[in-house]
Amino acid sequence: MNFMSLHTIAQAMVSLAINLEVCTLNFNAKKAASLLESPLLREPWPYPDSTLPVGSMGVVAEYPIFDGGRIRSQISEQETKFASQQQQLRKLALQIRLDVETAIINVNSARERVFATKKAIEQSEESFRIEQEKYDLGKGSITDVLDAQSAMLVAQSTYYVSLADYNIAVAQLGMATGEKR
Repeated sequence: MNFMSLHTIAQAMVSLAINLEVCTLNFNAKKAASLLESPLLREPWPYPDSTLPVGSMGVVAEYPIFDGGRIRSQISEQETKFASQQQQLRKLALQIRLDVETAIINVNSARERVFATKKAIEQSEESFRIEQEKYDLGKGSITDVLDAQSAMLVAQSTYYVSLADYNIAVAQLGMATGEKR
């Protein structure tokens, strides 16, 4: 999920909103046109010289039953598509938010591991220095020196692994926020 698909969904929603408005306007225009097309308004009075009794009047109203249903179904279809696009947009926004929050948590966690392994390196270096001095003074064995050196190397490799994890977490945060480098 990225901002490009968010932009695409937003464009589709605008298109659907326009289609919905066009269908609604088309429906209203057809209703108005059907009312204006009554037989009384189309043709003049066929007997201009006749002397019919005055006092009767008629009204004709037409309503396009079948066209109205078709247009209403088109409006309903467009409204459904629009609602679907809105849900898709909401889902995408929630997914992006989740990705960003997860990436932030990963960055913070990786940063703490870097600090912890840095302290472990300092402690292992001090332990190695002490074991080296004990060996130089004849109070310690070479095995203790080699164990301290091994612990120091393990701490250093753990530090570099945690530093790589931190850089990966920062890159994931940049990807989740759409940051370009």
